[in-house]
Amino acid sequence: MLEMLEDYTSRHSEYQITNFIIKLNGKTDYGQYRQCLRELVNRFKTLQNAEGFNRKELIREFKIFYSVAKQLKEKIGVLTPHKKKVLESDFWVETFKYRIALELVCYGRPQMASIESVLAMPEKEIMLDFLDEITAPGAAKNYLKHTDFTEYKPIELISDADVEKIIGKGDFFGRLLESNAGEESCAKVERHIDFKTDS
Repeated sequence: MLEMLEDYTSRHSEYQITNFIIKLNGKTDYGQYRQCLRELVNRFKTLQNAEGFNRKELIREFKIFYSVAKQLKEKIGVLTPHKKKVLESDFWVETFKYRIALELVCYGRPQMASIESVLAMPEKEIMLDFLDEITAPGAAKNYLKHTDFTEYKPIELISDADVEKIIGKGDFFGRLLESNAGEESCAKVERHIDFKTDS
């Protein structure tokens, strides 16, 4: 029984993390990077009070998100305000293209919420042109068939001790995050962790 329990994972597997949490939610490299930061923030907060097996599992997940985030950061480089704006635009364009194609395959038409969102976007002309193309017979299924968001797998995982060193900055990061949420807290964590354990 104890031998079998060693195979038990109470939280997400690496497959779930890389394919569904990071790739499916993130889609573009920037979107995946942002998703990793969001997950790191959430696990950082949870690890402050986690113990035993749950802590071990959270640290395992933290290491996977950290490794993928580090790869993506190296690929994306420095995020200037202009670059971030361009990458953010690309992320939302790809997100709604994918969503609309899914809706066409599943429901036969785009949903009203998606159309409303598209009309609110500065890129609405691009999106309306896409709608003209994607509504042709078979176009949505073909689009989904050929849509392949890059999957990043964890490499060179940091040690449990390095994770504990990051988590050990609890007072500092706690103050940093307590009044911030979402994008702002992700950006602050990125600046201060800087993907090194000795910062």
